[in-house]
Amino acid sequence: MAVIPEFVGESNFSRNIVGIIKSVSKSKASVLLEGEMGTGKRLYAQKVHCESACGLKTFFELNCRILKDIEIHYILEKILNTDFTENRCTVFVNNIEYLSLPMQIEFLDFTKKLQAKTENAKIISSCCKSLDEMKKKELFNTDLYFQLSVVKLNFPPLRQRQEDIIPIANYYFEKFKKDSGFFFTQFSEKAIAALKQKPWYGNCDELINAIQRGFIVGKKPEISDIDMAISNNSSEQLQVNDSEDDKTLKTAMDSFKKAYITKILKENNWNQTKTAKILGIQRTYVIKLINELDIRF
Repeated sequence: MAVIPEFVGESNFSRNIVGIIKSVSKSKASVLLEGEMGTGKRLYAQKVHCESACGLKTFFELNCRILKDIEIHYILEKILNTDFTENRCTVFVNNIEYLSLPMQIEFLDFTKKLQAKTENAKIISSCCKSLDEMKKKELFNTDLYFQLSVVKLNFPPLRQRQEDIIPIANYYFEKFKKDSGFFFTQFSEKAIAALKQKPWYGNCDELINAIQRGFIVGKKPEISDIDMAISNNSSEQLQVNDSEDDKTLKTAMDSFKKAYITKILKENNWNQTKTAKILGIQRTYVIKLINELDIRF
């Protein structure tokens, strides 16, 4: 059985989230999670599921940002044809703001069929945009919005709960130390200072990836800020190529994506499966990006 990481931290959000998970897991109500990418919405969904189920066997995840309509349709049909008599089923719909309008109608119908089929089903959705604002602009189905947002929770970005940074860093330091068998004793003083000062626009995911990188390239016994590539002096900081004649936003974003994906691939010895897991996307999408961005091994 996979071990689900814990929510740790000193902020009010982190102190309260464990109690909220236990309370929500006892309810059949649908939950909508709002917040930036990497703030812990997927972890929350997994923890809610595991409070009332044995492992993640019946935890279904749909990432609407990368799945095509036909793929989502196939997964929904598969869920409806699954027997949940003895176990809780959780459907986690990640990035639901990317769900097309036709699929929103189909998903609304799916929620009704699932509820009619079993009392052991729970739907948790997540988004990085305000679905309420999308609804007002007629970009999101009103009936589906109210169906999904019986309980609505906001996940604040890590830069707004800085007191969580070091507890999270220490938790994953111990986790990677145990998993890797590499004997690191601690973060260096400069590393701790850099961890606190960095804005972490990629939130918890970026922080965790930086620590994992430190275990891969760091020199024992301490993990430094340079090992995690969060030092201002680090030559491995990601940069957008400013020498390009094409100054469009798409070119800038492609340049950053290429540098970032190449960095994660290198950190994982070009293992596409591990890279996909860290990036939170499917392996087939990693391959697609490698080809589109002309990433060379």
